Amino acid sequence: MPNLRVLSLSNTKIVELPSDISNLVSLQYLDLSGTEIKKLPIEMKNLVQLKTLRLCASKLYSIPRGLISSLLMLQGVGMYNCGLYDQVAEGGVESYGNESLVEELESLKYLMDLSVTIASAYVFKRFLSSRKLPSCTLGICLKMFKGSSSLNLSSLENMKHLYAFMMKDFDSLREIKFDWAEKGKETVGYSSLNPKVKCFHGLRKVAINRCQMLKNLTWLIFAPNLLYLKIGQCDEMEEVIGKGVEDGGNLNPFTKFI
Repeated sequence: MPNLRVLSLSNTKIVELPSDISNLVSLQYLDLSGTEIKKLPIEMKNLVQLKTLRLCASKLYSIPRGLISSLLMLQGVGMYNCGLYDQVAEGGVESYGNESLVEELESLKYLMDLSVTIASAYVFKRFLSSRKLPSCTLGICLKMFKGSSSLNLSSLENMKHLYAFMMKDFDSLREIKFDWAEKGKETVGYSSLNPKVKCFHGLRKVAINRCQMLKNLTWLIFAPNLLYLKIGQCDEMEEVIGKGVEDGGNLNPFTKFI
């Protein structure tokens, strides 16, 4: 079917794409969301007309180096909440832990909508340093930052279009920190922050899974438009909003829950 432009295999039990997919030279939209596919074939390089690639919530962990950057017409890439759970990737590393994936996404001239999974603190730092990617990111999933006891999310403030945020499989994370320009760029406690500084206006969905050591999610006081919150298997979490927060205004981020 050389004239096929749209192919959706989302939420099927398909486990592998055949190399013959390279024959779909007119394909512009490919949806593999929610599938059992673990690897993409390098032959997908031939899909030079592809504008949208959706991989969200799939088992995909391996993307051949050079594949994404060869799809020059891509405008939308969905890689939110991708990869394996309770399995070890071949070679021990998923593509989401490699800096090269960030570099390939940066090279996409027409990229406008991005959701991404990142599996390393170093790659997250590299992603945030990009001039292009944070500004077009709608969703970001952070997972498996090995050995990280604290995580600074200050830079998320600059992601003006961020709609969905997920963290999962942080085995040693205890604390989420912020550096606030209003406080001389120092890391401060929540009790001394101004609750009227609402930073995450666009954030609607937050999911925190298997972060066993995390104590609270007090930073959500700065997400005034939050609609959905899911917390699972966070054994040490006793409260969502920490007790140390002074009541200096409306600190309830849950007023718009459906």
